Amino acid sequence: MPIQKWRFIYTGQGDPYFNMAVDEALLSSVQDGSSPILRLYEWNPAAVSLGYFQAVDKTVDIDKCLTKGVKIVRRITGGRAVLHNEELTYSFSGSCKIFPELGNTVSETYKQISEALLFSLSILEVEAQRVRPSGKEINEGDPSRQKGKKTCTRAFFNPPCFSSFSRYEIGYQGRKLVGSAQRRFGEIFLQHGSILIKKGVLELSDFLPANSLIEGVKLLENSTSIEEIKGRKIERHEIIRALRKGFSELFQKVFKEDSLTTEELKTAHKLTIDKYSKNYWNFKF
Repeated sequence: MPIQKWRFIYTGQGDPYFNMAVDEALLSSVQDGSSPILRLYEWNPAAVSLGYFQAVDKTVDIDKCLTKGVKIVRRITGGRAVLHNEELTYSFSGSCKIFPELGNTVSETYKQISEALLFSLSILEVEAQRVRPSGKEINEGDPSRQKGKKTCTRAFFNPPCFSSFSRYEIGYQGRKLVGSAQRRFGEIFLQHGSILIKKGVLELSDFLPANSLIEGVKLLENSTSIEEIKGRKIERHEIIRALRKGFSELFQKVFKEDSLTTEELKTAHKLTIDKYSKNYWNFKF
């Protein structure tokens, strides 16, 4: 039997509104029968993405964002606010009905994707751990030999994503390294998340409301980055290569390098104009 090929797409730096539109366009492709899609991308300019259920005025200081040129965009997934600056974002979408190895529930899918992330980080010689909400690490040995052990769920709180742990997220020595959010549409899912590469000039704590100073302190204390762990500069291509290999090893699939189709680009451009760049979407609640 030939090895089944899944899609791998690196779209580079993109406008925040377009980035979210592309994720939804790829979700549509999966709904139409595409094989699972792993996409990696970056943000330019920097942006704060909000979880679907978050109240924007309780989550970020809108005026501060405008002053610094930081865009605000709402995700279709849950979770909490994330500043996308010096980080790499992954998105992974697929049909659990067609590909049962992706997991039949939110938790099962989180398990599989988190293991793929741990495989990828271990390739970079970053031995990360799954972490409970209390901050306690889950020590289950070498991640390259553990499959399907992590569970997670969406978070619906206003504090920023990297100020605390949601269930079984990925951290390093008690500090958060990867934050993720997932949403399911029947048997179809989209999960995306932020992998911190280095400390940037901008910090999410700079854009929190005045009554969130404590959360700002937690944010700085409770998160870490790959460069901080490694103690050296990390090139984007190192992380991209590791993620592609890690997902391939976990799922035992070839991730074929691909690009957005004409139809996907058309859908993404329409969603950018009609949805993700609009105040009705970004500033609701």
